[in-house]
Parts: sequence; C-alpha cells; structure tokens
Amino acid sequence: MAEYEALLLGLHLALELKISAIQVLSDSQLVVNQINSICEIVNPVMVKYAALVAELKCKFQKFCLSKIPRAENEQADSLSKFASNSSLSSRSVFVEVLDEPSFMKPRVMEISTNPSTPSWTDSIISFLRDGIVPEDRQEAMKLRKKASRYTLVDGVLYKRSFSLPLLWCLNPYEAEYALREVHEGIYESHVGARTLAHKALRQGYYWPNMYKDATHFV
Repeated sequence: MAEYEALLLGLHLALELKISAIQVLSDSQLVVNQINSICEIVNPVMVKYAALVAELKCKFQKFCLSKIPRAENEQADSLSKFASNSSLSSRSVFVEVLDEPSFMKPRVMEISTNPSTPSWTDSIISFLRDGIVPEDRQEAMKLRKKASRYTLVDGVLYKRSFSLPLLWCLNPYEAEYALREVHEGIYESHVGARTLAHKALRQGYYWPNMYKDATHFV
C-alpha cells in the first residue's frame, strides 16, 4: 500500500502548487496497471486507494501515470536497500509513519493564530501584492531583492527553490505547528535538529529560522 500512499502524497502536493498537467512515474507495475485500468482491482483496500487516485486525477487537465524501473527511482531504490543495508546513511532516507490509511477520514487540527502579530512575511506580501516599499531607499532595495525570491499564489506566500518545488512560507505560529507535526511523523525516538529542519523543508515548508527553531524544539 506504500506505493499508493506515495502516489497520493505527490498528487496532493501537485494540486497545492496549482499544477494542471502532470506526468507521474512509479516503479510499481501493479499500481500503474490498476490506475490505467489495465488489470482488475480485487483487493478491497486497493479499491479504496484507486478511488482516491481517480478523484484526484480528475482535478488535473492532463494526467499520465507510467512505469519506471526502481533503479531510476532514487528514493524508492534507497528505501528498498534500507532494510538490508545497515551501512546506509540514515541522513539519506527519512521514514515517515502514517497512523492510518489515506482513505480514512482525515483528522483536522486547528492552529491558534493571532493575525495582529507581526510576521516576517508581512513586508514581502505587502510588496508583492500592493507594491508597498519602505520610505528608506536602501531598505526598499533590500526588500525588492528579497521579494524576488518569493511569489504569491492565491494570496499565499511561497519561496522559490532551485532543487525543490515552491516552499510554503510559514509564520511563527504555523512553523511551531509544522515542527510538531513533522517530528511526530519521523520514525526515530531521538531526532536531531538538523534532521527535523531538513524534513520540514522536504515537506514543503519554509521560514528563516528553521534550524534555530528546530534546535529549541528538540
């Protein structure tokens, strides 16, 4: 079922990033055949997973799911070696535990926020949305340079990244919540600050003091 969970996670992320056309590569021949209606789905659990995928794929203008050899799928290949190779560096593979399948009703948690509290994102959002800059010329130049690394999508601030998709910029309240959620999802009893911050980044989150906050959190 892990292949379906990985597929669903990727589709959810793509939708959050407003991607309209997507080509998905999976090393699971079974999942590819089931989603492409090449073979019948008998397992009732897989029927539920396939129904979720079908619901999400309809939200894309173009959707294509193809088979890829495991050797060409770097993360999956690392995970396949994880159980048999104790020398594999734990820094190259992060293991996340799901308490329940994705087709179960998701639990919703509220984040207590105070909209009146200043955030590091305020000046960037004001510039990108309304063109507002500080009166000081030097400060205005700094803001313009900083804002060039960010973008607004439906009013939400994201940071551009060379090696990752757009990163969701979090205010201090959201950052604390994200650290707690990411920490609970890592299958390690004692996780270091660097690992926690890196995991949050790979989950698509960003804020300037990620490592410092992770250090205080652990």
